[in-house]
Amino acid sequence: MKTFIYRITLLFAGMALFAACNDKNSNPQPDLTNCTGCQFLFTESADLVIPGYNFTSGGYRIFWSEVKKGPVTQKMYIKAPMTGNAFELNKADIEAGKVKVLDNCPSCSMIEMTPVDGTVTGTNTTPGVAADKAKWLIEAKIIRQPATITGNFKDTVNVKQYFTANFVIN
Repeated sequence: MKTFIYRITLLFAGMALFAACNDKNSNPQPDLTNCTGCQFLFTESADLVIPGYNFTSGGYRIFWSEVKKGPVTQKMYIKAPMTGNAFELNKADIEAGKVKVLDNCPSCSMIEMTPVDGTVTGTNTTPGVAADKAKWLIEAKIIRQPATITGNFKDTVNVKQYFTANFVIN
């Protein structure tokens, strides 16, 4: 009887271990920013002109997003290098103005926030294709604080999404 119980216990333990290791819900896609009606685009050989946040010819690959959060529309601009199939921006790059985040709300009283820390990584998920068919995965964590008010208040903006080209080569 002890042998029978031992074998049954061993059988159930093996089945439980097999079931635990077999994750059928694993998603090879990263958890992306969930947003309907939003834009995640990029352009090449451009620069950002402030004030106005308009594009001009320049030496950057500019990624921009427009995310709607209720009455607030949040726009993010990232100035990335033109070379390579991947890049990483750090705190020094963010402090140098290579990342801008704007909160637009016509009926809200909002405090202007300035990016002060964070990271941005970008990877071309379609290397070898024409630039206008490319798809970049951008993961950004930007920490902001009030531009004019002192204190400990900080805000974090997270974006993880695929960006597609906003231009046509051929």
